[in-house]
Amino acid sequence: MRSLFASLNDHPMALLRGIAELRDVELTTNARGDAAAQLASLLAESSATAAALAECSSAGQAAFGALVAAGGRMKAGVFARVHGDIRSIGPGRLERESTWRQPGTPAEELWYRGLIFRAFADFGDGPLEYFYVQKIWVCPPTSFARDHDPESDDLPRGDPPTAAQGTQFPDRGRLHPARRAAGDASRGG
Repeated sequence: MRSLFASLNDHPMALLRGIAELRDVELTTNARGDAAAQLASLLAESSATAAALAECSSAGQAAFGALVAAGGRMKAGVFARVHGDIRSIGPGRLERESTWRQPGTPAEELWYRGLIFRAFADFGDGPLEYFYVQKIWVCPPTSFARDHDPESDDLPRGDPPTAAQGTQFPDRGRLHPARRAAGDASRGG
């Protein structure tokens, strides 16, 4: 998977402004690469991810959880059938209409908060579009720190997360449903 900076740097400046607005970040530049770097440094913090997810609807949280439970990526068609697609909107219309303020689907809700990204890759079925979340949001921090090669964009090789390692959301104080389901599946029930 791609780094957070590379994923954000693919977005037009209008979308970066939308993500910044929803994440309460004041961008200090209009240069796309610099804005992507500023956002990446702030969005990489686990507290920023938890706060963004807490602001999402339950359907948005379920969509994020589905990607996490799938190992961090899912074919775009499969994801869109359940969680909706992301409308193709050019940067001019995006800026004029501020579509990030009124997402049409759970997928758009995550997209405009900088929680999911889109790319093409070949995982054995030929090149396909897929949605993904950052690897730092999929793997437990202890496993990530132990096995991560900072020069690589591959997933860490640690054990998959268990229910005990799940994400605790501060506003709810309970395990995220996707992490709970992943832990139940690993125990065979």
